[in-house]
Amino acid sequence: MKSLQAAGALAETLLHMLESRVELFALEFRLERSRLALVLMLVVIGSGSLLLSGVAFTAGLVWAVPPDYRLLALGLCMLVYLLVAGACAWGLTRIFHKAELPFHETRQELKQDVQCLVSAARSKE
Repeated sequence: MKSLQAAGALAETLLHMLESRVELFALEFRLERSRLALVLMLVVIGSGSLLLSGVAFTAGLVWAVPPDYRLLALGLCMLVYLLVAGACAWGLTRIFHKAELPFHETRQELKQDVQCLVSAARSKE
């Protein structure tokens, strides 16, 4: 009877532990989903705006520059566009390097749970 009660208590403890880990995973999933949505929104809006402004600026500049200097104007526009694209890539790299891997806290808690269960099993041997 005692072993049945101990098994029931162990099952209840494991169930509560699993429930708390699922809640933690759900919270981290919501945070990662909102972060991904923000990054995608910034990439799409920034890229579209950059493309449209670049086309308009380039067309206006080429039209306004005398015919002899049009090739130089196009080259300078291309250089500016490359610099802006590099700045965007640098910003995105900072976002991804600054953040921890997804579900970091959940993985840490699961590692601690496994270590606890292993040590408990070894102590009973």
